[in-house]
Amino acid sequence: MLGGSTITVQQTIHGYRSGHELLQNSIALPSDVQRTMLVQSDLSGPTLASGFEEYVSGYPLDSLGAYVLARTWYAPEMDRPGCVWTHSLLIAFADLASVPTLSSLAQAFRRPTRSDAYAVSTVPPLTLTVRDSPNRLDDQALLVAPQLIAALYGRFDRTVVLFGADASVFEALVLAVWSQQWPRLRRSFRFCTGALASRAQGDLAFDL
Repeated sequence: MLGGSTITVQQTIHGYRSGHELLQNSIALPSDVQRTMLVQSDLSGPTLASGFEEYVSGYPLDSLGAYVLARTWYAPEMDRPGCVWTHSLLIAFADLASVPTLSSLAQAFRRPTRSDAYAVSTVPPLTLTVRDSPNRLDDQALLVAPQLIAALYGRFDRTVVLFGADASVFEALVLAVWSQQWPRLRRSFRFCTGALASRAQGDLAFDL
């Protein structure tokens, strides 16, 4: 995969207008999907916390046949405290096997601005070239990795929690864990690198 493969992903932008809501999208979303994404794109806990101004989440949309990879940013420029922006990429399940590493998709994120709250609601899908790139982990991540793998795959009936001083400390490790999974596991894996409270999707708790 030296030249990389090309995939098309749908995208959405969530943020504050008259409340936290869907601002832009490249695909018509069923009402159940809209509700799920509205919840998952909002702040990951009850209050803001220093060091968690930006984080990544991943979760499946089974009814749409897609996996969501999303980056959330605090939006201090907005008038209402606690606002966030979230840019979500919707990757078709069929394309997951062709994505070598999540870091190859993460570069497609863009942080919205205040003008996005009042921009046109329809945006085009993204055409992305995904390439195999090494997962660069620092010494702390390499030290934690074996314990994390054992905790995740030793039991499947509990949420694994990594405690860090900020949302970036284990982001590369979490993306690397997703990247080494086989496609069927990838499309069911729920994670958040900056959870400020327990995360769930309906009745299903996040894995990590």
